[in-house]
Amino acid sequence: SWTDGYSQQGFIWREGDERMTNLGSLTTDNKGWSSVQNISADGSTVAGTSETDAGDFQAFIWRQGETNLTGLGTLRADGRGESQTNAISTNGRVLGGYADTDDGFSQAFIWTREDGRMKGLGTQSANNNGLSRVTALSADGSVAAGFSETDSGNYQAFIWHKGDIRVSGLGTLNPDNSGFSGATSISDDGTVVAGSAHKNGISRAVIWKIRWPEAPQPEKPVPEAPQPEK
Repeated sequence: SWTDGYSQQGFIWREGDERMTNLGSLTTDNKGWSSVQNISADGSTVAGTSETDAGDFQAFIWRQGETNLTGLGTLRADGRGESQTNAISTNGRVLGGYADTDDGFSQAFIWTREDGRMKGLGTQSANNNGLSRVTALSADGSVAAGFSETDSGNYQAFIWHKGDIRVSGLGTLNPDNSGFSGATSISDDGTVVAGSAHKNGISRAVIWKIRWPEAPQPEKPVPEAPQPEK
């Protein structure tokens, strides 16, 4: 909403409130631009983008009871550049989006409240260069979906599971997996991804059903053979 200082800033409103609560910005004078993009299931946590003192526009998180926004920075060592959130977990403890890197790319990230910093997810290209985005998170934030650049130069959908070193490509509807695809949403349990994919040069709606490897089961102890009595 617009403020008295003629700046557009993010706000939160709850049922029963008489008016909006202004969230301010990441600038020292609290007069910079800001916008809310995501909100947790219970409304206690919001995420978005705000102007900084350096003139960058970066991702932030705000939790109920806090006075100021908390900036998430970027994937650059100096914290400069641009970043944005696109998704939030149900409890507001995990965020997904994209941020500038030291290599000059804009790439997907996961941010968790436990770590308090971004984790870059890279891309599907062999050298991990190029553009990527997180567009959706499962309910608990352990699974992310989005799209990234590939070695062919196309952008294709990916999925990432907590603990994975790199994103996994979901391909397209073409037999050779050529063309473009992108993931736009994911089920609460992270086993179904929806989006679009190329087939014969035409973009079509698509559903990917994900089967995660089952965790290995511990081996049952083999009972010892009875020994003859002496």
